[in-house]
Amino acid sequence: MPQKLRWLIRSAVLLYLGYVYLKTGIHSTALAFLTLNSFLAYIPIECAFHIHPTRQRAWQFYPLAFLWLIFYPNTPYLLTDLFHLAKFNPYNSVTMLMRFDLHLWLAFFTLVSGVIGFAIIGTWSLEFMATAFQRRWCWRGAIAHSVIIVGLTLLTSIGVFVGRFIRLHTAYLFVSPGWVVSELITMWNLRMVTFVLLMTILQLIIWGAIMITKMALTTPSE
Repeated sequence: MPQKLRWLIRSAVLLYLGYVYLKTGIHSTALAFLTLNSFLAYIPIECAFHIHPTRQRAWQFYPLAFLWLIFYPNTPYLLTDLFHLAKFNPYNSVTMLMRFDLHLWLAFFTLVSGVIGFAIIGTWSLEFMATAFQRRWCWRGAIAHSVIIVGLTLLTSIGVFVGRFIRLHTAYLFVSPGWVVSELITMWNLRMVTFVLLMTILQLIIWGAIMITKMALTTPSE
């Protein structure tokens, strides 16, 4: 990715975080969680900016790739934050029609704009990292690339489950690794696996839509 585009993304994220903090951080609201969650969602994107799959030595590449991997679940995690919109009760209790309340729609804009933006840029980092691993491991072909994508999204979906339902944040890996391992061992059941599969499919739909759009834009029309 060109440096100018990286700085454009950084500037946009900084403006968004500033806006969210001013709107929700100073005044306690139902979206007060969004500043921290958005910042955590950006960390893997910034990690991807500093990764060069063919020019970096292993001791440079793999620590950055590991940081990307453990922080990346924070990006699709934002998709689950959409459930917080239920707190705003958008329907009129008498007519059961959606209320035209600008405060309601401002909250909708604040949450959804961040989720969409981070989902798209985060998926770019997913595609970039899959390509980086493929080059690093000398795996050739579209099938190998797809296998890496599916593997990464499966791991990411497990991370989303861990963060959403077990409430294990990434920092706990460094603070209490033994407890984290214990929780990871005992969390497996059919409902958990079903959630992981649904989140994996959702991520693959977003990735597939972006890839199809990219191919459509780069393929000459007949």
